[in-house]
Amino acid sequence: MLEIKMKVSENSFRELNDPLLNKKAAKYLFYVQVDDVSEGIPMTTNPRDQKLTSNVAKAIEDSLDSNDGYFHLKNRGIVLSAGKVDYDTQSKLVTIYFDDDDLHGNIDGGHTYRIVCEHIGEKLQQYVQFEVMTGVEDIIEKLAEARNTSVQVDEKSMAELANKFDPIKEGIQEMPFYNRIAFKQNQVTEDINNGKKLKMIDAREIVAIINMFNIEKFSDQKQPVQAYSSKGENVEHVPREPRRIS
Repeated sequence: MLEIKMKVSENSFRELNDPLLNKKAAKYLFYVQVDDVSEGIPMTTNPRDQKLTSNVAKAIEDSLDSNDGYFHLKNRGIVLSAGKVDYDTQSKLVTIYFDDDDLHGNIDGGHTYRIVCEHIGEKLQQYVQFEVMTGVEDIIEKLAEARNTSVQVDEKSMAELANKFDPIKEGIQEMPFYNRIAFKQNQVTEDINNGKKLKMIDAREIVAIINMFNIEKFSDQKQPVQAYSSKGENVEHVPREPRRIS
């Protein structure tokens, strides 16, 4: 279990119980001063890697650097899933418990979180909003998809979040090109020799190639035309059992 603690003013901490009386689900809202944000929040639940050179990321950083005191109002904030949340009114510390690496962590606001972490210690008079949800393990994939709407999440990122690529990973993980396969949006790998970014292979291209030889789904009467016509449809045909490639 991972525990993350952050200092939060008592007057900014709110606990919202589920309106449908679902005792499992709850939502916690609070503001954290930038220098009090804790690093190390799990990111595996975020459907895409963060591209800090994008226009969206630059706009977030410009807003934070302006130090105008309105960042917590202009930014959508950081959304997390967690096993439990506690708030100590004496120490003014909120403790977030991450019990499951696959289900608990950052759902939305990954760019904001990474940018904020890069500015910790700069004494900016800015705050960032945190929204933490508990009891949402059963809908984590749909929740991540619904929340990530500012820049559309592609099909492979959602498939990776749902672990649909696991059979393929098992089958090709020892191949020399494995580290160049992008299973998530914006995923980048650097060459260990020179530090340069490698040209990535979209995981959907791998699925397309595999489907071309899938005799269980296709025959001389039914051709795998979606291998080149629809990357999104290819994801729906990920093999369920790993096939070792040698």
